[in-house]
Amino acid sequence: MKGKDSVIDEALDLIGDHPSVGKVSIISRDANSVTIVVDVVDCPACEVLISSRSFLVFPVEIHEGWMKWLLITDNETLGEVIEGLTELDVENRVERLTPLGGKGILTDRQEEVVRLAFSSGYFDFPRRKDSSELAKELGISISTLSEILRAAERRVFSEYLRA
Repeated sequence: MKGKDSVIDEALDLIGDHPSVGKVSIISRDANSVTIVVDVVDCPACEVLISSRSFLVFPVEIHEGWMKWLLITDNETLGEVIEGLTELDVENRVERLTPLGGKGILTDRQEEVVRLAFSSGYFDFPRRKDSSELAKELGISISTLSEILRAAERRVFSEYLRA
């Protein structure tokens, strides 16, 4: 966040006082700028997205009052997400659809590892679970975990960026 220090302080207070926010952590602060991590504790719309069979790519962008999420999913699941958000009276719109090359982008093992890593907070900033903890939970070495994640990321990003 950038702006006058007094405005930043006011914004931090407003963010911290919001009922959906559990904690605001300041990662770095300089004159007229701050980098923060916000722990959200009560966000029904977020729950709809997180509980869907979608791969959410972070970070979330907030611009002009809209939260922008990049979801990698199929059409059926996207429809379920839209329906869930609509049931919550959450205004939503699909900004862009990029078709992926069909099922099977990831191997079963890659999908298993990516899903566990994601749900465990491995991709969060700061991480809730580090690579050694994740590897131990999966019963694999850290180097094997890194290789599986790197290969999965490459497949997902190459498929997404080819459009």
